[in-house]
Amino acid sequence: MLVVNEPQFAFLCLFSSPGNLRGRGFHSSGKEQTWLPFCVTGKEGLATTVLCGYSSAQTLSALQIPDVPTEFQSSPPSLCRSPRLPEHADQGPIFLLECDSSVLGALQKHLVLHKIRRKVSVEPCPELRVWAVLPGIPEEAGGAEPLPKHQGTTILTRDPRTTCMGWRLLTQDESPALVPRGRLADVWDYHRHRYQQGVPEGVHDLPPGVALPLESNLAFMNGISFTKGCYVGQELTACTHHMGVIRKRLFPVQLLGSFPVGSITPGTTVLTESGQAAGKYRAGQGNVGLALLYLEKIKGPLHIRTTGSGRVALTTSVPDWWPTATK
Repeated sequence: MLVVNEPQFAFLCLFSSPGNLRGRGFHSSGKEQTWLPFCVTGKEGLATTVLCGYSSAQTLSALQIPDVPTEFQSSPPSLCRSPRLPEHADQGPIFLLECDSSVLGALQKHLVLHKIRRKVSVEPCPELRVWAVLPGIPEEAGGAEPLPKHQGTTILTRDPRTTCMGWRLLTQDESPALVPRGRLADVWDYHRHRYQQGVPEGVHDLPPGVALPLESNLAFMNGISFTKGCYVGQELTACTHHMGVIRKRLFPVQLLGSFPVGSITPGTTVLTESGQAAGKYRAGQGNVGLALLYLEKIKGPLHIRTTGSGRVALTTSVPDWWPTATK
């Protein structure tokens, strides 16, 4: 499972088959865990597409920053067997890619454009539902699995970005009943949790052609390989990493005080106490969100201006899951 940030798109490689469907080393602790399933598929949510064929791994490797899995199991699950797939699909690896639904068509065209003459097929999977599954107690996100055993019509895998984001569940079922002790939760609570943990997702948090991998903290989220071969943008990414010069990062922020809904727009400048620019507000929900900020400016008081010229104080935090050297 990979986090991918191709220069024009941001998406997750949720599953590679033949491959490991179940995360290794995660065993039940015997406690009665309550789970919160969030359906993140929808018109304003996420969508999935399948990439399969003899050369699918080679094609994906040339377009993404992380490594592509090279160890596979013998066969894909029944969930991946779609009547739209060509006959040779089972003779090569299958990758399920999760992306923002608004760029699904553009992503498919991009994949088809770069497959050249390779034996690769790209098909949407509108029948699949992507569920984010979080434990009722956030501190136990790295513990037991949501499902007691593998079910043939589902794919369960760890969220690749960080353990605090729980699990990803792919199924054709629109009900959370398949998760034992599952309690359907509001998708907005999922996004709020995401923002509090500083995890970007989709085109609002990672604008195409604007967001840079290192500034977006993808190196912390299994999203960049500094040992693999060429990919688009490799020279700039590798040079910046090895020189250690990263002046801005995407931070989780909290807005203090009251302000009208919609009065803080994406791209609004974040200011220091003296009025100097400290960065830009990227996206958010309610009083939590993400902002791209200069590292040297985050320790002092910050504020942001609303569309009505109001002033709202803003605080930043460093997520616990970030590497210690960056804190």
